[in-house]
Amino acid sequence: MYVFAVLILSFYLQATSPVPEHANKPHSGHNNAKPSPSTTPIDQTAPTRPSPPKEENSSTKEANQATWCEKVLKPLVDNWPLVIISIWGICVAIRTVKAIEEQGVAMKGQLKEMQDAGKQAGQQLELTHRPWVTITPVIVTPLTFDSDGLNITVRFLLKNVGNSPAMKVVVHPTLDYHWDKSAILARLKALCWSLMDGSAPSLQSLVGFTLFPGDSTPDDFTFRMTHNEIAASVDTSAKKFIQLTIMGCVDYQFSFAEGHHQTPFIYDIKRYDASHANFFMMIDPSMGTLPVQGNNSVRLCQHIPGVGDAT
Repeated sequence: MYVFAVLILSFYLQATSPVPEHANKPHSGHNNAKPSPSTTPIDQTAPTRPSPPKEENSSTKEANQATWCEKVLKPLVDNWPLVIISIWGICVAIRTVKAIEEQGVAMKGQLKEMQDAGKQAGQQLELTHRPWVTITPVIVTPLTFDSDGLNITVRFLLKNVGNSPAMKVVVHPTLDYHWDKSAILARLKALCWSLMDGSAPSLQSLVGFTLFPGDSTPDDFTFRMTHNEIAASVDTSAKKFIQLTIMGCVDYQFSFAEGHHQTPFIYDIKRYDASHANFFMMIDPSMGTLPVQGNNSVRLCQHIPGVGDAT
């Protein structure tokens, strides 16, 4: 803005400063005849050096400064109304630009608030209309130990409790028998991620199915362990117990939004003993087949990380 003020002031000074008169040109009626060249004797003396310019005395400097001040200040004083109007216009322009800048900042803030409100509305709409797939595991066969090893079949009941179809629904469970349960959540996360990036080898040929709102469907899976796996997974102290956990993910997609959505699950397989204070015990392979109901039956319990198991 100060640059504008300087430009306006410079333009005003140029407009009000006197224009120097041009020297009279020779009249066109003068004799244009060229004079005859005259002979000038050649000076044989050595040329003399030019003398340095004389410094201006103080009176000359004061006269020049007075002349300059008169040229600059006199037009301003003589035209003071125009100068005041110009300065007032510059001030108005500066205030206008500042007001526009402040309005621009306020509009940016309002635009951000509108964008945030739009995102929240979109998220709320998605939560209201999206599908929600729940999973409930149920043991349908006894836990058997035979010549092939361990066998048990679990039925996973899937239900869409949301308001839109769940597409490409895939269930991917696995049987975990590691004693180090501190890393089980990390293994579950890696398992679910393999469904997102398609790196799970057993699911590359699956395309999934569509589950409509309110519908449910069962999906049975049989889990097995060989005798070598059983022998390698018994506890290191008593050498008689195994610790079994079923974990996995239900992976599905929306019809109106990209990306994968999942329902993870993790359950421990226990032996129910009504005579024990903890009720739920670890599995002893030497006990043989465990039924689905009654005492010493096989049960599924929600896995609680960090909770010790009774033996």
